[in-house]
Amino acid sequence: IEAVIQRRAGVDTDLAVPAASPMARPTETQLGQRLREAVQRLRDLAGQLNGVEETIDMIHSQLGSLVTRIQTVDEERRRYEELKTLVSLGSPVAVATFAHRDCPTCLRSLTGLEHQPDLRALDYDQSLRLLTEQSKSLRALEADAQRSVEQQVLVRQSLESQAEQVRRQIRAIRADLVTPDSSPSIADLEER
Repeated sequence: IEAVIQRRAGVDTDLAVPAASPMARPTETQLGQRLREAVQRLRDLAGQLNGVEETIDMIHSQLGSLVTRIQTVDEERRRYEELKTLVSLGSPVAVATFAHRDCPTCLRSLTGLEHQPDLRALDYDQSLRLLTEQSKSLRALEADAQRSVEQQVLVRQSLESQAEQVRRQIRAIRADLVTPDSSPSIADLEER
């Protein structure tokens, strides 16, 4: 770009260029400077767009994990509701529930823990309340994450619009660099 500007201008670029009148066509040097600035702005916008895309991808990943956890908690709550119903009908389900030596809530092994007198297990009602609260919390997190995605999509759309405007500006400046000096400035017309 510099070589084209220097060749077309036919002047030493180290010398100061007089300011153009508002209606005059920009000089090659001015067009070159505007082009460099526009290209840098486009690079900055591309970097911001990449950051927004990474954020959206991360939030979608978190949403997937939240949906899986919500399904697990809801299934566990359903099982506890069924166990509570069976116990209220007189079934000896409690022994069968813990016979596999894993916690029915967190699915961790209970080996070595079930005989400790200072540890107390939650009853069915307490477990149901805990699972219901977990479900509410997870659903609130899911709604927050969804709102964040929507906000990031709006940011992305705004950045894409700005980038398209800068691309049009770059095309207009490049067109000015190859058109005769007697023609009106396409870049100035584009700005108006």
